[in-house]
Amino acid sequence: MKFRLSSAYGVMEEVREGKHSGVDLAVPEGTTLRSIVEGEVVNVYDGSGPIGEGVKILGEDHREYIYGHMSDVDVKVGDKVQFGDVIGESGNTGNSTGAHLHFGVKEDGEFVDPSVLVPRLDSITGDIEIDDSVAWYDIEGRMDLALEHAKEDMKEEFKEMIFEFLKALRDVTLDLIDAITMLGGGVFIILGAWRLKNANRWVSILFVSRILIKALLGGYIG
Repeated sequence: MKFRLSSAYGVMEEVREGKHSGVDLAVPEGTTLRSIVEGEVVNVYDGSGPIGEGVKILGEDHREYIYGHMSDVDVKVGDKVQFGDVIGESGNTGNSTGAHLHFGVKEDGEFVDPSVLVPRLDSITGDIEIDDSVAWYDIEGRMDLALEHAKEDMKEEFKEMIFEFLKALRDVTLDLIDAITMLGGGVFIILGAWRLKNANRWVSILFVSRILIKALLGGYIG
């Protein structure tokens, strides 16, 4: 882990007025920070406020992600960022007693506990190669990307199940047609022996119908 949690979400401290709206993560000044989501930069803090220099990103999930106490900001308002894009460096600006990152998340205008995202944030901090697999976790700890993959797998399995069902239904239908044809043909042949008028024609109709239906269902083998 690159981070050490120096202040948890919701704690009351003298340095703040009210509860802590995010988490503070101790990290050396100048550490590369990256976007935790795909979204748009909607605010760049100039360093004059308590949060110091920082960035607010509006994610495609409609949540706001806030980075504070940065030493350098490499993005501007309106920039589109992808997961893992560099947004600047950690620092010690604003109301800060040591080098650290303030990280907060807003949902529907209210701050929420971002602690579940700390491992994901940690994994993309510093000089590393970005692995998309670390983008699975959302604010509620669910694995959205994995779920999407699972959905695709389920779709394929469902399609295969439907295909197998239709194939089995076809085979049953073909067997039923064979049974009806054999039974009906036998009955008409017996009735023809008793001089039933047009019996032979009905036998021919049954066998021709069988051939046509089996050909239509792909089951005629000659």
